[in-house]
Amino acid sequence: MLASLRIHCRHGHEFTVENSYRNPAGILTCRTCSRAAAAKWVRKHYQRLMADPAFVARKREQGRLFKQRHPAQVREEQRLAYQRIRQEVLTVYGRRCAQCGFSDIRALQVDHVEGGGQRDHRAHGALSIYKRAIATFGSGAFQLLCANCNWIKVHEKEEYPWAW
Repeated sequence: MLASLRIHCRHGHEFTVENSYRNPAGILTCRTCSRAAAAKWVRKHYQRLMADPAFVARKREQGRLFKQRHPAQVREEQRLAYQRIRQEVLTVYGRRCAQCGFSDIRALQVDHVEGGGQRDHRAHGALSIYKRAIATFGSGAFQLLCANCNWIKVHEKEEYPWAW
């Protein structure tokens, strides 16, 4: 069979306009297989690559340029990541206020049991807090409260964010 008549790569991926290209030697190549091979190579050589300051600097610059050229895509990916991790936190903590049992997820908030949440949020951001809340589940450091119970706690314990 002639290579130009092939409709699938050797791994069974269809040669479509989106999933194929001609490499520098003129050979029809599957993008899916190329990406998989590149990812496998990076996994194999990751430690060596990350020890090379020039490689790390080049990757940082590529990331910075991508963010500049595709701000809408980056914002959308960040929004989706935030939604995914928030849903995970809500699921792990039971999707109910620890004080009153309120269950409307629009009003549920992750609360620092010992206070300092506003400072922590400013320093590290919501994603970091959500990740720590999942990682430390059961330690008593975080709880899920509705907005009303959270503000009542703020006033009762005098955890005023504007007092810092």
